[in-house]
Amino acid sequence: MALRPRRREVFDRAGMVVQPFLSTSNRCRRQTSVALRIGKLPPMMFRLFSGAGLLLLSAAMPAMAATDAASKPPSKPMEVSCTVLLPPAPVPGLPGTLRMVEKLTVPPGSDAHRHKHDIDEMMEVVSGSGRLSVDGKPDVDLKPGVVVEIPPGTLHQQHNDSDAEPLVYTATFIGKAGAHMLTRYSGEKDRSAGCPHTLPKK
Repeated sequence: MALRPRRREVFDRAGMVVQPFLSTSNRCRRQTSVALRIGKLPPMMFRLFSGAGLLLLSAAMPAMAATDAASKPPSKPMEVSCTVLLPPAPVPGLPGTLRMVEKLTVPPGSDAHRHKHDIDEMMEVVSGSGRLSVDGKPDVDLKPGVVVEIPPGTLHQQHNDSDAEPLVYTATFIGKAGAHMLTRYSGEKDRSAGCPHTLPKK
């Protein structure tokens, strides 16, 4: 005589229902079928689990915030140095326009932070290596001989990822007299790093 399978529902601690659970001993074989569905908890148990979850979350949030703060690297200090190679001078054939050439040095492991100019910049790498990030465009690899034209109002940033050699480049600016040459966008003070930020008015 074959034994009829016994059917029962098994609840776990989280209110999940494991069903159906079928078992039989016919011919010493056991057949099991398991399906999961979310069961409804009684109101008191629901409030208990909800309250416990909120307590655990509120207790964990300060630790999570501390971990996030610890994982964020501190911002690098502005260490770029700048010297003027060619002081502002009139551009022949372009009345009211001035040209100035600067030499900038980015130490190993440092960068120039994000900034923009109100006038054109022509950048030429003299020595070292690094990269130029321009908002909305792929990074440009920097190495000796590379020349990059940066249009006015374009946010950009020079990086020196080397741990040994400085990145040295020249920047040629051409613009109207009195134009503002440098605006930073990383919260740093508007430091000149040794070069002026504005072309003279005359």
